[in-house]
Amino acid sequence: MVIRSDVPGGGGLALVQKLRGSAHTALTRVVALLDGSPLEKHEYQRWGVEACLHCPVDDAAVVRALKTPAEPLTTSPNAPAAILENPSRRKALERSGLLDSPPEELFDRVTRLAATLLEVPTVLMTIVDNQRQFFKSHVGLPEPVARARETPLSYSFCQWVVADDDALIVADTRQHPLLRLNPSTTEMGVVAYAGVPIRSSDVEPIGSLCAIDSKPRLWSDAELSSLRNAAAVIEGITALRQASRLGPICWAESREVAAAGGRAVASGVRLLQDVGSRMSDVQKRELLEIVGTLGSQLESTASRDGGE
Repeated sequence: MVIRSDVPGGGGLALVQKLRGSAHTALTRVVALLDGSPLEKHEYQRWGVEACLHCPVDDAAVVRALKTPAEPLTTSPNAPAAILENPSRRKALERSGLLDSPPEELFDRVTRLAATLLEVPTVLMTIVDNQRQFFKSHVGLPEPVARARETPLSYSFCQWVVADDDALIVADTRQHPLLRLNPSTTEMGVVAYAGVPIRSSDVEPIGSLCAIDSKPRLWSDAELSSLRNAAAVIEGITALRQASRLGPICWAESREVAAAGGRAVASGVRLLQDVGSRMSDVQKRELLEIVGTLGSQLESTASRDGGE
């Protein structure tokens, strides 16, 4: 791909950053055509641009740069540190209080329900920092990972969900140009993966809710809708949990929490409407209890902080 530094919509560097932040395009070869200073060239190279050519440049030079063989991959690269270490995301991660926190039944109920609805052996609620992924809740993890409740970032697919702030849907990771070398594929037998973002109440991506299968799988629209609804429920639980943990919050924060809680209640109701026929009576009762708990917490937060 050839990118000019003056491309509309934020400039060429913003486009390169977007490419490098997605698992689908992270390995795209880029030749950048620059008009600026050596500092500009350094920034493009920092984001993995293979060749930087200063304008004006002839077509033959661009073709030569594109034909230069790329170094073969021996390991799966991590998502860009500059994205994972973004100060606003790190602040949201810290405020959530989820990293290294003990298991909580309300989250576990949602992951168990998601595993049943998608008929997968493994569902993870993953919180991602700049060095590891922490499993706040999980179904189907093998030992010793289940006991450790974390893996290094090098094992993480969820880091790409966070970096791109978008879903990552893969039918067969063994055929994916980037994920095929990830140790989760080569060592742990992860084959099919579907992950959607978990965002904080201030909409920063802090993790992912993902479903995993050990065989190739085409994920249906209905399955992905259920996964997104389950993630919205988790976001509501997270926002209300954070509000309770931090004590009185300002009016703007209270509105954010109320919005996340409201989306969670609505998503829980949609799950019941869309796939309630596939749930057992116990699962329906659990989902209604989750929605009821969210509603009670939302009411409590509104009455406590409404006057702040």
